[in-house]
Amino acid sequence: MDIVKDQGGQFKWEIDRMHRESAFSTISHDMHRLRRSAISSYFSKSSIADLEPFIHKRVELLCDTLRSQSRRAPVDVHALFLAYANDTVCAYSFDYSMNLLDDPEVASNWKMTINAIASLTPLIKQFPWLIPVVRRIPGWLLRSALPKLERLLSLQARMNLEATKAIQNHQDATDPKKSESSQVQTTEQNPRFLQQILESNLAASEKTAERMGQEAFSIIAAGGETVARTLTTLTYYLITNPPILAKLRRELQSAQPDPSTPLPFQELEQLPWLTAVIKESMRLWGVMASRSPLVSPTPLHLAQTELYLAVAAVFRRFDLELYDTERLRDVESTRDCFTGEASKGSQGVRVRVVGEPGQ
Repeated sequence: MDIVKDQGGQFKWEIDRMHRESAFSTISHDMHRLRRSAISSYFSKSSIADLEPFIHKRVELLCDTLRSQSRRAPVDVHALFLAYANDTVCAYSFDYSMNLLDDPEVASNWKMTINAIASLTPLIKQFPWLIPVVRRIPGWLLRSALPKLERLLSLQARMNLEATKAIQNHQDATDPKKSESSQVQTTEQNPRFLQQILESNLAASEKTAERMGQEAFSIIAAGGETVARTLTTLTYYLITNPPILAKLRRELQSAQPDPSTPLPFQELEQLPWLTAVIKESMRLWGVMASRSPLVSPTPLHLAQTELYLAVAAVFRRFDLELYDTERLRDVESTRDCFTGEASKGSQGVRVRVVGEPGQ
């Protein structure tokens, strides 16, 4: 992305908009550092360690869903892993779940929504005024004409509403007069992620409902897609490289004799083959096809934990085979949509469960 700040610069509007919103897309190093510092402890290794039993439960649901879906039809692993990642980050950060793992159709619709928005990115870069225009379209019309976009805007609207409620609860709790009333909503009822921002040292201008809502939205959208794409890439390349898969499976079987007894992240991250395949999958996907304005990324320990726990469980428990999946059509990035996208004719990386070792 060209960084042109003078009047008339091609991407000036887009850069200014991103600068006002989430830490993920902040250009200024100093501003990014401030915004990231406000939430860094929330995603610290120690904080995620306390959450690990919760993630293990999500992994169990992931495995149950993979097993049950495969009995009916080939499984789109991108949709499956996106459901797992989004449900996890939503429940951890905002105390609610999108329940994507419980409903394959809803999960598939959410994947199509994310893909559709990615496909629109090149257009939005050139015509950014389309965003406020679309936001003015009534919800009922969007649901009918542009259902994929409506689902995304509905999530953003929900995050804005959650931020508004959190701000009001925080103000009431810190008001001596109102805090004495038993009817005041306490800050304990606020989503933990939003409360972390409100209790930070950020300026008041950084704690508006719009800014916090956008931060929350970016955590869900970016966090879910990053984990899902990495797991999808990993699944394809492991299945198509049997010697590597065999070495990983032997390592997991040695470390985890009973597949139903999961290992903690602290032990999993010490396994060399598991670590290698995860890092290589991240390298192969590469996350972004476009140049990013982000200049000081901070890795999220939540994503790392999700990756290690999911890979260990899926490839310790299941023998998978690809179904009608081609590398050039379904895996390789052929389109620049901010993230690299497969060809338009792709049906995704699909698999069948052909066995469960140790069961």
